[in-house]
Amino acid sequence: MVRSRLFHGFACAVLIVFAVGFRADSQSLELQRFAVYFKDKANNPYSIYNPSAYLSPRALERRNRQRIPVDQKDLPVTPQYVQSVASVGCTVLNKSKWLNAVTVRLTDSASLAKLKAMPFVSNVKRIAAYKNNTLGKGVVKRPFQFASTNRTDEIEPTYGMALRQIDILNGVGLHRKGFTGAGVLVAVFDAGFHNADVFPGLQPIMNSGRLLATRDFVNPGGSVFNNANHGTQCFGLIGMYQPGVMIGTAPGALFVLCHTEDGDSEMPIEEYNWAAAAEYADSIGVDVISSSLGYSRFDDSSLNHTYADLDGNTTVAARAADWAASKGIVVVNSAGNSGNNDWFYITTPADADSILAVGAVDADEKSTAFTSHGYSADGRVKPDVMGMGALDFVANPDVMDYKVGSGTSYSCPTIAGMAACLIQAHPNRTSQEIVQAIRRSADRFFNPDTTYGYGIPDFQLADLMLSDIELHDFDADPTPMIYPNPFHENVTVVHRSDIQENGRIEILDMMGRVQAINDFTIQPGYNQLVTNFQNRATGMYIIRLVTESRSYELKALHQ
Repeated sequence: MVRSRLFHGFACAVLIVFAVGFRADSQSLELQRFAVYFKDKANNPYSIYNPSAYLSPRALERRNRQRIPVDQKDLPVTPQYVQSVASVGCTVLNKSKWLNAVTVRLTDSASLAKLKAMPFVSNVKRIAAYKNNTLGKGVVKRPFQFASTNRTDEIEPTYGMALRQIDILNGVGLHRKGFTGAGVLVAVFDAGFHNADVFPGLQPIMNSGRLLATRDFVNPGGSVFNNANHGTQCFGLIGMYQPGVMIGTAPGALFVLCHTEDGDSEMPIEEYNWAAAAEYADSIGVDVISSSLGYSRFDDSSLNHTYADLDGNTTVAARAADWAASKGIVVVNSAGNSGNNDWFYITTPADADSILAVGAVDADEKSTAFTSHGYSADGRVKPDVMGMGALDFVANPDVMDYKVGSGTSYSCPTIAGMAACLIQAHPNRTSQEIVQAIRRSADRFFNPDTTYGYGIPDFQLADLMLSDIELHDFDADPTPMIYPNPFHENVTVVHRSDIQENGRIEILDMMGRVQAINDFTIQPGYNQLVTNFQNRATGMYIIRLVTESRSYELKALHQ
């Protein structure tokens, strides 16, 4: 049976109306969970004309910047309805304004009957049936074994053994330009973040106050730091900063950690947790969601999804992911690890149409055997893009060290972190412009398939696209480009290479005297080679790019 949850594993949910045919004794109900749907949002004290009552200033700023209006779906569920549900003996677990529903725990059939009889309740669905009361207390089992590696990286040594995970995306160049995700808020959804608060490589985040919030949606009120390691690994792939050992893809970002996945079971309630977390993320102004989770089959097979459900509009998780995207959030989700089992396909919410579903390649840019395949059930390209998900260098929070592991769980956060860097670089772009630039930059954009989707993105190319730089045809003319020209403080040389090699930028005055030198490692793909030229005399200069294979000279005006 396909286990869901982490990518490293994943999940799924078909939502069956639970009206008849179940045991209604107290013991049975005590171990079940229900979603209670409301007919409307009548008698609601909140208004779309006063969104500051339920959306933070940061959330409203994101909406305003992207010209996204506040609508009825943004209104919280009617508090009176929630109070009435609680009054019949139900424990309300989470609320969802987008679904207009709450998830509940109850203990007797009388309470269930009262729920169904409420005039404002439209439906009651069973979304979990547990075998015991160990909900969310265990450590997640993982299908992939960790192995040691002796790989070393001589280039960009500050990244340590995490370098290949970043340079496969051509992401180091964005860091060189100063784009590390600073000021961008990233939410990580997972099964727990064991020791993330004390892990050495994550201390720069903790010490600088850049972990803005945590929230437990599995055990409301609980600590996110007491459960699985998986979330710590995914969090670290984005935020880690331990020079010479490991640096993540957005080490300067702000973070919120959300525990949505129950590591001890696989039930549709986890999709509802995901939706509640996405609403919470939206309300506090999150810019990027990184979710290494997904759903297809459950412990109760009667609740399983079918492939036909993965049309982007059927499952709770996919609908929630698209709603989050519609609010201006870049949503990044693992495609799944089902490529070598009988499910084979992506899992939800990877099927959502407005998000980036991420598959896995190895260090040689070949698809892994386990990565899930597309397309979506309605024929859209999925996965969207690929990142490195084989023998990735990740945190080992049990022993405060590092190890390697495999799964689309790891390719997802590396892409999410680079997306945060793009948002920092282009704060006035909409979330969908960011998503589309990432897709368009991928190496198979004009020839997508069911394994690679659009391929491996090139984040320096995505950055150039979002900068509206008119790139010439480098296949016909390999001459580098300079922008801006004229330049003021920094001059950027755009060079596309088919190989990795060493290079140097030399800036000379018109008398041939060297005024500045900058050494680079040139990566395959697009390279933005930035040299600072502050406090120099204005005038015309010669910009010389020297690589191991050839050299170029161009002129640029310094103002």
